[in-house]
Amino acid sequence: MTDLAPLFLTGGFALVGTLGGVAITQHFSLREARLDRAEQHKAALREELSKLTYECQALIDASWLMIPILAKMTSTDLREWVDTDSAKESGRRRVQILTSLARLCYLAGDLDLVVALAQLERCINDFAEKAHGPALEAGSGRRDLMDAIAEGFKHVKETRQALQQVVTTAAPLLALDIRKAEMSSYRMWARARSNRKS
Repeated sequence: MTDLAPLFLTGGFALVGTLGGVAITQHFSLREARLDRAEQHKAALREELSKLTYECQALIDASWLMIPILAKMTSTDLREWVDTDSAKESGRRRVQILTSLARLCYLAGDLDLVVALAQLERCINDFAEKAHGPALEAGSGRRDLMDAIAEGFKHVKETRQALQQVVTTAAPLLALDIRKAEMSSYRMWARARSNRKS
C-alpha cells in the first residue's frame, strides 16, 4: 500500500493541475468572448453612425445650396423639380437617415446618446417644414426672400448642431480600448512566465 501512495499523490497533483489549467483557460476564454461581443456591438454602432453622419452631412450641404434656389422657384419650377434626380436623392437620403436613427436608438445602450439621437430626429422630422418651407413661401410671394432664407438656414444650423452632438456623445462609447487589451495580454504572458520559473 505504501508503494501506491506516490502514485496516488502524483495522480492527484496531475488531476488538480489539469483542472486548474482548464479553469484558467476557461476564465480567459470567457473574458475574451465578452470583449469580442462588446467589440462586435461597437462595430455595428460605428457602421450605423457613419451612415447617419454621412447622409446628414450630405443633406445639410445640399440644403445650403437648395434653400436660396427654392426661394426663387415658381410653382411651375417646383412641380418640375419634384421629378428630378436631386429631389429623388433627397427623398432617399431622408429615408436612410430615419432608418439609421431608428436602428441607432436600439443599438445605442447609452441614455445620453439616445437623447442626442432624439434631438436629431426632431430636427430631421421638421426639416422640410422649417428649412425648406420658408423658402417655398418666399418663392410663392407670401414672404420676404431674405427673411425666409435666414429662417431656413437657422434650422439647417440647428440640425448640424444636433448631428455634432450625436457624434460628440458617441465618440467615447466607440473608442477602442487598445491599451487595456495589451495590458491584459501582457499580464497573462507575465503570469505564465513567472509560473514557469517557479
